[in-house]
Amino acid sequence: MLPPPLPKQKNWLKTNWKWFSISLLGLSVFCSLLFIRFFIIQLYKTPSSSMQPTIVIGDRFLADKIRSLKEIKRGDVVVFRSPLNKVKLIKRVIGMPGEKIRTTKGTVFVDNHEFKEPYIVNPSPIYQGIDFVSVTVPEDSFFVLGDNRNNSQDSRHFGSIPFQNIIGRVNVILWSFDPEKGGIRWERINKKVE
Repeated sequence: MLPPPLPKQKNWLKTNWKWFSISLLGLSVFCSLLFIRFFIIQLYKTPSSSMQPTIVIGDRFLADKIRSLKEIKRGDVVVFRSPLNKVKLIKRVIGMPGEKIRTTKGTVFVDNHEFKEPYIVNPSPIYQGIDFVSVTVPEDSFFVLGDNRNNSQDSRHFGSIPFQNIIGRVNVILWSFDPEKGGIRWERINKKVE
């Protein structure tokens, strides 16, 4: 008597195609997200009030990665690594490479011309910031200030920011949560940062 025939061996790929395709899809999504995070945009949040009223505590915002000096313009809000301790900060670009910057009682002068700042809605009547006679911004560097000048550690404290420390430009507030009231700030969601 002959032994019963052996069962047909199933192809591993055919048997596990569904799980293989799901794993492949998950891996491609993960790699795409990593690529976007490291080379295109990244999500950040601010823990301080140094950029109020433009960006307030609880805002989460997207920053486009910056790859060249030419991409940065005066007035841009940028994320950068502090030259003191490498902590990520957010401030506004005021001085470009080679320009002379000075402040007098809170008023900023660029190359001896008063610099108008429409984003500072309610300037403090009591100026507590640091004034300086004149600072020349080094080549390949930028002078940055917080919009809330009386509560901002910025280029007045740590000097100009080298280009290699700048990570990205802030364009839009993606999400905002008020930690004091415990609610979503709907009016700030998808708000353009100017």
